[in-house]
Amino acid sequence: TSWPSPCNWAEMWRGEGQEVPSDIKNGSGELLDLHWIGLKEALKLDLPIITYEIVKCIEERLQYPDTRRYTRPVPFYRFEHGKFIISNLRAS
Repeated sequence: TSWPSPCNWAEMWRGEGQEVPSDIKNGSGELLDLHWIGLKEALKLDLPIITYEIVKCIEERLQYPDTRRYTRPVPFYRFEHGKFIISNLRAS
């Protein structure tokens, strides 16, 4: 898989030669220094449980051939009474 080169989020959303809007510049900075990493590398990071589970699911799903990948049940993630629950949704 070929991934885009790393980029600055603010640069993606502004027009060429335009100033980055102040509400982006003065925000938390969370999205200003994004970079791409592989799924296996992402799973080694200290991620929130929901992010970890979704990345793990995507990594597993990509192991299937295309014909099976898109016909598999879709996971539905939720917290109920303080517990993390994953259900599989199937097309009817």
